[in-house]
Amino acid sequence: MDGASDGPGPVETSGAARSDPRHGPDNSAPHRADSKPDVTQPAGRATSRLSWRDVIVIANVVTGNLLFSSVASMIVPFFPTEAERRDVPQTWVGAVFSAHAVTMLVTAPLAGRAVPALGVARVFQLGLALTGVATVGFGLVDRIDSQTGFIAASTAARVAEALGTAAAYTAGCTIIANQFPQRVHFLFGLGETMVGVGMAAGPALGGLLYAAGGYSAPFYALGGVTVAAAVLSWCSLPALSGAPQQPAGGAQLLRLLRCPEVALNVATVITVSAGYTALRPGLAPFAAARLGVSAEQLSLYFLLAGGMYTLTGPLVGKLCDRLGSTYPLMAVALALAAVGLALFCPPGLPPSRPLLVTGMTVRELFLGGALIPTFGNLLHAALTAGLADTVATQALVSAVWAASFSVGSVVGPLAGGLLTDAAGFSAAVDVFSALVLLMALPALAMACAQGRRAISLKETPADTEGEKSAVDESAELTDRTPLV
Repeated sequence: MDGASDGPGPVETSGAARSDPRHGPDNSAPHRADSKPDVTQPAGRATSRLSWRDVIVIANVVTGNLLFSSVASMIVPFFPTEAERRDVPQTWVGAVFSAHAVTMLVTAPLAGRAVPALGVARVFQLGLALTGVATVGFGLVDRIDSQTGFIAASTAARVAEALGTAAAYTAGCTIIANQFPQRVHFLFGLGETMVGVGMAAGPALGGLLYAAGGYSAPFYALGGVTVAAAVLSWCSLPALSGAPQQPAGGAQLLRLLRCPEVALNVATVITVSAGYTALRPGLAPFAAARLGVSAEQLSLYFLLAGGMYTLTGPLVGKLCDRLGSTYPLMAVALALAAVGLALFCPPGLPPSRPLLVTGMTVRELFLGGALIPTFGNLLHAALTAGLADTVATQALVSAVWAASFSVGSVVGPLAGGLLTDAAGFSAAVDVFSALVLLMALPALAMACAQGRRAISLKETPADTEGEKSAVDESAELTDRTPLV
């Protein structure tokens, strides 16, 4: 099947039950040719087996996550060295690195508007192709002798990479929400696991290829693979949506952002993203000066910590799909992640290598546990706020999530660097561990509010058996199911 053709096909009528991770598609709803086409052949219940079509769709999404995260991270070991040879200031080198997150922040909402208008498969494939071509172009900038030209071309290539990544990532999240409503948390966790693998493997591959073939080799290799993946996706990805839809506008975005549940999850995503990135500027100098940890050893620490998240991400997602409410899990995960951050420089204890490794591992493990539920929670909140169960809404939610994570990726290192310069690395650790711990409080409050609401509905007296059944159904729906 041709993935580029998002043409009309057999569709399923949208409904709240289809979008709740605890319910399968509403098979009682009639299939109508004149219904607004959302998806073709959505996945069945979470307990049903995946078809080959489902496997192909999932493989496309997770492969895209692996590739664009590898491309984004592969320049870490060698690009600063290449820039130093040209006497490029570190501030400019930092600008090249941060250009990716800033571009993701700006362009993710644009990608969210493009998905329903152009088709989710087409945006995904174009995003992969742009990322691959931009990466190959990045491999040519070493031929520029001018210092200014080198930085300008590097920044332009980095921006183009991020533009393609924003398109592919937003479309990939939309595919998960649209095709697998009962497995949203599990597949989102699997996708984030592949992002973690790419972020860990990218620098290793980049360093090896750079040592073997010089500056251009990593870009040509990974860029070429990404372009090839876009071609394979075009050949293999099934048609996923029907006729083009009107993108979600400003009114829908404002309605979404006014929802308290959305505000909580957006704040959680920003906090978790900042928690991942804020200590990076000061961690290597601190570990080297206070603990005698070399750059190679620190890389192994990161690999170990990231491996824990990689192993547990899909398991956390599967657990979230089975929970009535994910907020208790989020509250516990945030509290334990704050403990992990505090172990970097524990108050009253001298820093040590075992504490650092333990802290990094606990942080990665539990920040992931807090992050994975947020995407499904945003989808649920969007429908509860009255937005339609369509590709446009799912793309809007995907864009909001991606933009929120980018905010943390931009603000985190900047704030962490400023705190480290002003008060030292230990002060930065204290501030961000406290922020993560504070985020656990509204998550706990939301969990308590949902629990009280569910109990009150279950205790509502019913005069007849029919009324009792209606109350029970209402309690179930209020707990997690979007009310459309």
